[in-house]
Amino acid sequence: MHPIFQIKNGEIQNSGKFIKYLRQLKGDYEIKIEEVKFNRTIPQNNSLHLYFQQLADALNDAGYTVEVFFKKGANIPFSQTLVKELLWRNFQKLILDKESTTKLTTDEVDKIYKPLNQWLIETKGVDVPFPSIDNLIDTYDNS
Repeated sequence: MHPIFQIKNGEIQNSGKFIKYLRQLKGDYEIKIEEVKFNRTIPQNNSLHLYFQQLADALNDAGYTVEVFFKKGANIPFSQTLVKELLWRNFQKLILDKESTTKLTTDEVDKIYKPLNQWLIETKGVDVPFPSIDNLIDTYDNS
């Protein structure tokens, strides 16, 4: 059993339960306090995949295609999967050295999005805001 508590303003919250738990232990123990990093949330996951599709649409609308090198001259349009595999995952590997998007923590999504979007703006003139409830409301209000 591991007691879970929070530290707010340098104080242990729910310290009564924690202290009670400590009194039950016998012997010597080491107490380790570390920050818990959570994997991306379900809404964040949904936004990530929506971003992949919106970016694919924006790249296609801007006239970009993915050249398939093993078939000389063949071009295919971007898709959600191609954006994820060719753009997002490469930035993710370079920045965080992580293979899978499922291993991203909640704060790491932004660490990939910002440099990727900046690169797209500077090199391709394509700017796709990361999906959020505020962006969806703005889009709805402006339509």
